[in-house]
Amino acid sequence: MPITKAFTKSSQLGWIVAISVTFVLVILAFRSYVQAEKQVGQSAQARLDAFEIADEFRHASETMTKMARSYVVTGEERYRQLYLDVMAMRDGVKARPENPYVYWDLVVYGAVMPTQTGSLRQDLMQRAESFAFGARENELLRLTFEHSRQLSVLEIKAMEQYQLAADVTGQQRARQLLYDAAYDRAKLAILEPIDEFSTLIEQRTATALQQAQTAANRARWVFVSCGLLWLALLWLSYRSLQYVLGAAPQQLQQQLAALGRGDFSADFQQGTSARPDSVMGWLKQTRKQLQQLEQRRSEAEQQLAYRNRFLRIYNRVLADLNAGMSMKDLLDELMLLIESHHQGILCSVLLASDDGRTLEHASSPSLPQSWREVTRQVPIGEGIGSCGTAAYRRGRVVVSEIATHPFWREFRDKALEAGLQACWSQPFNDSRGNFLGTFAIYHLQPATPDPAELRLIEEYSLLAAFIVEKARMAAQLREVQQRYQLVLENSQDVIWVAELPSLQFSYRSPSISKLRGWTAEELSHQDDNHFSADNRGQIEQELRLLYQRINAGDYTRLDLKLELELEHKEGHRVPVEVVARVILDEKGQPKQLIGATRDISERKAAEETIRRMAFYDRLTGLPNRRLLEDRMNQLIVSADRRPEKLALLFIDLDKFKQVNDTQGHAAGDWLLEQVAMRLRGCLRQTDTPARVGGDEFIVLLPAIQRAQDAVDIAEKIRLQMEQPFVMADSQVLEISSSIGVVLFPEHALTSKDLLKFGDQAMYQAKHSGRNAVMLFQPGSAQS
Repeated sequence: MPITKAFTKSSQLGWIVAISVTFVLVILAFRSYVQAEKQVGQSAQARLDAFEIADEFRHASETMTKMARSYVVTGEERYRQLYLDVMAMRDGVKARPENPYVYWDLVVYGAVMPTQTGSLRQDLMQRAESFAFGARENELLRLTFEHSRQLSVLEIKAMEQYQLAADVTGQQRARQLLYDAAYDRAKLAILEPIDEFSTLIEQRTATALQQAQTAANRARWVFVSCGLLWLALLWLSYRSLQYVLGAAPQQLQQQLAALGRGDFSADFQQGTSARPDSVMGWLKQTRKQLQQLEQRRSEAEQQLAYRNRFLRIYNRVLADLNAGMSMKDLLDELMLLIESHHQGILCSVLLASDDGRTLEHASSPSLPQSWREVTRQVPIGEGIGSCGTAAYRRGRVVVSEIATHPFWREFRDKALEAGLQACWSQPFNDSRGNFLGTFAIYHLQPATPDPAELRLIEEYSLLAAFIVEKARMAAQLREVQQRYQLVLENSQDVIWVAELPSLQFSYRSPSISKLRGWTAEELSHQDDNHFSADNRGQIEQELRLLYQRINAGDYTRLDLKLELELEHKEGHRVPVEVVARVILDEKGQPKQLIGATRDISERKAAEETIRRMAFYDRLTGLPNRRLLEDRMNQLIVSADRRPEKLALLFIDLDKFKQVNDTQGHAAGDWLLEQVAMRLRGCLRQTDTPARVGGDEFIVLLPAIQRAQDAVDIAEKIRLQMEQPFVMADSQVLEISSSIGVVLFPEHALTSKDLLKFGDQAMYQAKHSGRNAVMLFQPGSAQS
């Protein structure tokens, strides 16, 4: 009998009431369950928000530390700018990126700057206070925020000190600020509140989530119980119930069971169209929200895990690079670290040769030795394996199966013998875009990369590029330093640094000992300041002029060039040339002199030689006609102011040509030297003997009282000249001299007339029979 007939009319009203009441109970139970599930979602969301804000605090601090340390290690401006960008985002000065989990290290090495929302300008503390955290939790976040700002002051100070450092020692002190124990304690003061915050959140949200899940379980059981009762009456109200539910009860039950198991991924059956205001619609919306939350949580965990692995590798490489490890060891360590974090892969790096035609093996610590021999030198070209083709195309090449790919036909057998089945190769460049080499990942079985793996090979290739570029820069820097040290130690010039305004030396190169006899250390213990009082005064005068130019805004002439004399340890003085340049401080005021001191003794000697060649006879060493006329003109001017007489003796050697013709020019030269010596022996210190021709001499006699005094000196010379000259081989040479005497002002008032009349007097003596002295007679000049 149908069940509907089992009810009497009198009980129908009660049945309807029972159905209605049961239906209401089912609805209420279901609403309670939905609310409980929403509470579970809200609790999960609150938990995720808390962990996200804690991670954002940590991420901002770690990124700023890395940028500050990278700047004081490398000195590259972009690290300091990225540091300021992250600090501006943390403090709400600059809009946060759409994705706050930005790999700033990848931004440095080629990635595109993250897109910013342009609207969310809110510091991390204000953002944290927008969440419903407890008082203690907010206090911990405020403490973290304050400590982070305090640490930023230290980091900015270190970067500024590095920027202003004048030498390597200053830069090292700047780095020490970011690597000492005080910095670590300041860093720990940021991380400890975050850790305590995470612990409190973990405890509170876990309890809240457990309570919400317990409530949801209770609601579910109440709903199921009511549902069982309701199912007995469902056939009377199936259509109305289906309208309210928005789906068949079986479908609703499947979704509820999936949600009860925590399976938010279960989808609705095809063909089901639930109204948004129905129970099924509410359930679908709840499931979708829970699914999104679950997906976000999973993605956040994956990103955090990947970021942590990458940062660990990066920090390890950076530390080893700072420790001076070689490029080969750094690349080997990078390959091993990557392989340890990603099981089943083998890594290698090939670098471009100097001529750019081949790739040369650089690192593959885990690959078989036989394969390393194959890749010792790989031509760059289309279809030459994965790496040769990637280098040729300047783009990534993925070979999923070596055994069948045409690029590997030349290397296939050896690759398969080494157990290699797949190879993905990524070329990488330096910061200026110059091609450096390729990074490759090998698999022991055929493999095709997914998007995450493609991103992995690209990012790790950037790390390889960073190592190669920085290691080469470090090697070049060491080479330059060695060359600089070699120059300093072997240069004949003394390189020095003097502090201003004291002019005290802070550095002298080792060549100071060659210049002055004292070592730099010996000079540092003496009161000697490299410069004598006269030299110091000369330099200070030049510096005063330089200060005046700088104060007037003229920075175009900051060089000094002086010639000084320095005392040598052995007592003599050394002529030097000093070339220096003034170094200005950050205020534009002189703080140091950096210069070089060069010994110019040889140059001075050469100049003296040139001067003597211009004014002295090379053979006899006597003044020449030029110097004689210069002194004569000076004496004439002086005699005009103080009336006094002077005389010229014109001497011509008799029979000198005969000596040259019979004995040779060597004997003639020796004879002229002897004549010069006898001539000097006949004269006063103030007299000037000069050789003006082959065998012609002129003597300038100042301060002559009478004409007879000049004649007496001439006679003395004549007598000396007629004495025999005996050579080393006992050869005797005999000559005589004809001497003409002319006086100023009796005979002439100008040097030209004196020379003219003296020459005439000498010829008168020669014509009178030679070996004679003849005083100029004015009448003979007229004739």
